[in-house]
Amino acid sequence: LPGIAGFILSVGMAVDANILIFERMREELQTGKGVRAAISAGYHRAFSAILDSNVTTLITSLLLFIFGTGPIQGFAVTLSIGIIASMFSSIFVTRVIFDYLAKKNPNMTFKMMQLFKNPNFSFLAKRRWAYGFSVICLVLGISALMLRGKQNYGVEFTGGTLVQVGFKEDPDQGKFRAELARQGFKAFTLQRFGDVNTHQYIVKMAEGNPSKVGAAAEAVAGKGAFDILKVDQVGPSVSGSLRDKALWAIIWSSLGILIYLGWRFEWKLALAAVVALLHDTIFTFGFYALSGREINLATIAAVLTIMGYSVNDTIVTFDRIRDNLKLMRKTSFAQVVDLSINQTLSRTVLTGVAVILAAIALFLFGGSAIADFAFILIIGFTVGIYSSVFVASALAAEWKK
Repeated sequence: LPGIAGFILSVGMAVDANILIFERMREELQTGKGVRAAISAGYHRAFSAILDSNVTTLITSLLLFIFGTGPIQGFAVTLSIGIIASMFSSIFVTRVIFDYLAKKNPNMTFKMMQLFKNPNFSFLAKRRWAYGFSVICLVLGISALMLRGKQNYGVEFTGGTLVQVGFKEDPDQGKFRAELARQGFKAFTLQRFGDVNTHQYIVKMAEGNPSKVGAAAEAVAGKGAFDILKVDQVGPSVSGSLRDKALWAIIWSSLGILIYLGWRFEWKLALAAVVALLHDTIFTFGFYALSGREINLATIAAVLTIMGYSVNDTIVTFDRIRDNLKLMRKTSFAQVVDLSINQTLSRTVLTGVAVILAAIALFLFGGSAIADFAFILIIGFTVGIYSSVFVASALAAEWKK
């Protein structure tokens, strides 16, 4: 799953790089430039946004590889390879193809769908409502995390034993729980896993013989009416190490992003981007907890994917703000921010829809093993689009007054 997460993010960023280039080319064509000039200017103007978003992701990958565990390191390696390959193909390979086509046919035309024609939405005027919405959602999410306590975490982070049981018909949960207690399990949790129609349950225990879970299932459902699908055992020292390394991987990644964006933009914009990143992470974890799902290493990989997508989305908007500030020196910063959001709106929606559809496909067709992973991606990608506009850009406008 971490490898799949890295692949998904690299594909999303490859799609995004091409959308950025095409959007810039269309803008150049609208100014009256010829095809070859529009191609050259489009690649030139899109380069800084592509470079910043990819370098930020590569810095994150490096830090994850240094401070992460095996699965997180796998995510970092897959993502790094995908980013380098996609950056080369979007900047060089497609440029060669376009130059060849333009040279062969100087009068060629491009037909590009324009999702929003000259949008002029006043996003910042609604930022107070957005702040309120974010606060309510974050409070709900944090409350869910606190109320569920250790039930939030998979066996990788708590230590102990996890047994996944699949029944042919849904058992009586009360009887199953009572039978587990009768088998001698003193501290255990029982929760449904996956879709209701799969009749699967997860039993987590701090100690005890996993084979007794089978005995409890047989007492409730009968012999041959269930299957033990998975047994995972993790020692307390290993689980503590995994938890600490996952936390530090996220912390160091955020610091790396803050330093790079502070150098490339300025500290107020960099801090706004990192606040949006933390907003997305807490928001996603909170709603994941509300859904009753477990946080495990695959969940951490999905959150890292969301962090990469979120900061990439923010960088694209900030890059356009930087460009517009050079051209509109007498315009207020808030107006420049609103204009920049509108100018990148088509790209934001197109890229967002592409990655969300990919996550939905994984959720619907990937099976129960990958459903939780895909579910958190859907939440995170959606909130990432929202935060780029109503958190990162809005905070930048507040702090730059």
